[in-house]
Amino acid sequence: MSLAETSDSEEEAPLSQESSMPIAPTGSERRALANDLDGTRWAHGMEFSQLEALAGYLHVQEAMPGDIVVAEGDQASFLCWITAGRVEVQKRGDDGTPHALATLGRGSTIGEMSILDGEPRTASVLATVATTLLCLEGAEIERLTREQPRLAAEFYPRVGKALSQQLRRTSGALIEALG
Repeated sequence: MSLAETSDSEEEAPLSQESSMPIAPTGSERRALANDLDGTRWAHGMEFSQLEALAGYLHVQEAMPGDIVVAEGDQASFLCWITAGRVEVQKRGDDGTPHALATLGRGSTIGEMSILDGEPRTASVLATVATTLLCLEGAEIERLTREQPRLAAEFYPRVGKALSQQLRRTSGALIEALG
């Protein structure tokens, strides 16, 4: 399933992550998803059994070059791990022109801010090549928190760490740009 659908106006719009409830992965699918997660920096130090449990809340999304994964201003709340491919993070300037902020690839995450604060997306994310994402929707995060509080206690600090690392990179880039 693509993250972008073509609307009546033929413009691409991001797929609403809340619009279709994914089917829970089977045991072998969970192991495969856990293996994909295990290859990310985010999962470093986690037990494989924790990754398998987390995989039960995930679904796979495929994005083709040019697909909108996240649209700036969108209210959707979900986190994705990039397990293959590459995306470009873009922010619109005051004149509406998109400006590339970063290119992210395998092992990177997107969507951390929205799952913590529930605010609209601050940037758009577009696939630049065929990309595979493991997605965790807001409703599934709530279910994870209810059903597996110990795993959730491991999950949230990792989201905070990912945000902290992004802020450090952004601060470094800002200092470079300012000269």
